[in-house]
Amino acid sequence: MLLDLQSVIESLSNNCDKKVWVACTAQQTIESVTVDSGVYSTDDAYGKIMGRFETRVSLESTDPAYITQKRILDKKATAAIELKKLYQEKKDAILNQFQMGHELYKGFHTEDDFILSYPFIPYQFRLISKVFDAFQRLEYVLAEVKDNERSVLKITHETAKLNADVEVGHFIPFDAFFNQMFW
Repeated sequence: MLLDLQSVIESLSNNCDKKVWVACTAQQTIESVTVDSGVYSTDDAYGKIMGRFETRVSLESTDPAYITQKRILDKKATAAIELKKLYQEKKDAILNQFQMGHELYKGFHTEDDFILSYPFIPYQFRLISKVFDAFQRLEYVLAEVKDNERSVLKITHETAKLNADVEVGHFIPFDAFFNQMFW
């Protein structure tokens, strides 16, 4: 892949009298791609190619939970009202069941947290990312699945669709993520 990129850049450079800039984007940082491909130093052929690309800008990805809440779990006004009522009626039980002692794998802290994430629990989004990462390292899933937001969105969307008929008030358990989309 990097050799192909080098060929394209050399051709552009020759045909454009060296007056061209090339920018590339990817799902992962170039460092993670090269480490996965076995490039560890600039002595390697790939390392030499990479040495020619001095300016690297790594853009931070948006939190998968936020994207999932906005794109997949966004509620209609009537559903939000129903969930608000449910939360108010069952607040103590919900907080008791899902309040965690830390922020890494968090449960519900507020009514808004509940409405934004329902029928999932907030920690599930981070946890499924970690599962994807571990499965990728063990080669159970394709490398393209590795902890990227699209994978989390896709599996969450599919899991929500498969559980669309579940009665309001029930939560989707974590094992429901392991459906046919995962394999």
